[in-house]
Amino acid sequence: MRRASPSLVLLASVACGGAPAPGTPGTPKGGEPPADVLNRHAGALRPVIFEHGVPYLWLGMIELHGDKAAPAPTLPDCTQDDLDCWRTLPAAADQVAKLGALPASVTVLTADGPCVAKVDPVVVVNTSGCEPSMTYGAPLTGCGAALAPMAITAGDVAAELRWLPAPPVKMAPLPADLATVADPVQRRYLEGWLTASSLAGTRRDARTGVVAVDAGAEALTTVVAGALVGDGADECELNAATEEVLGLRRGDDFTELALTEGPEVDGYVSRVTEWDGALAWRGRVVGVVSGSPRSVMVHALGAGAAATPLFDQTVWWDNEECTQGNWSGVEYPCGP
Repeated sequence: MRRASPSLVLLASVACGGAPAPGTPGTPKGGEPPADVLNRHAGALRPVIFEHGVPYLWLGMIELHGDKAAPAPTLPDCTQDDLDCWRTLPAAADQVAKLGALPASVTVLTADGPCVAKVDPVVVVNTSGCEPSMTYGAPLTGCGAALAPMAITAGDVAAELRWLPAPPVKMAPLPADLATVADPVQRRYLEGWLTASSLAGTRRDARTGVVAVDAGAEALTTVVAGALVGDGADECELNAATEEVLGLRRGDDFTELALTEGPEVDGYVSRVTEWDGALAWRGRVVGVVSGSPRSVMVHALGAGAAATPLFDQTVWWDNEECTQGNWSGVEYPCGP
């Protein structure tokens, strides 16, 4: 069964006292990345999903309801009591034909670099969470399961590209004295947030952390803090507040990234601050993958941390209670 942010365990750290600050990379050694190291593959990206430790080339969700409902396979009787009692089922030949021709292989990214994975025959994959769901997927074999949630169908993938998955997230109590926060970047943002943000006010269960993955010359980093905020004695009158900022870090220098999750709606633009992993080239962060568990979203990073959206595909749906949540772990106490 799926949960919110399935690739992450909601665990993390705060740099306090004399502890070393996370995400403090060294000096660039590989030079500037080629401008098209990712961009040239924009039209060749495909989503990869993971179920029960198996990577699948995602091919399409099976609509179970509504006007677009597709013929679905007959499910085992055990699903009446347990949605997770099956993993895959054979895919009907006529439905597979509608998916179009598949490549014999695709290039996937690992921590060691690109790997050519074999694309096996299409199956129906159980992706149920709170509600039953299934999708068409083709198992990817030959490269293990520690892969980026994206595949490249074209050749000429840079041999130096690496996949750096987000580490486990571990929140720690927000110290009463911010001077004890050793990480200067984290401390700077906390000082601002506690006086002029949704965290300003009376806080309960306040917590903070830094989530970072170091590419060598720079680190993709999110500073996060959260708390229940309000003066009322009734928990239901409190607000669940979370503040997060995403950026590239070199030592104590921090450059904020403006990655958007979609078009502007009523003057509001949703920003990416939580991510699944970084794409790196010779110690530099050249891309960010985010969106789990609902989508696979890829942004390329260029000179000056300029972000270019390359790919965005919804790969899963479910009830809000199965997909909501954030890295701070702070939730409205009177929610469903």
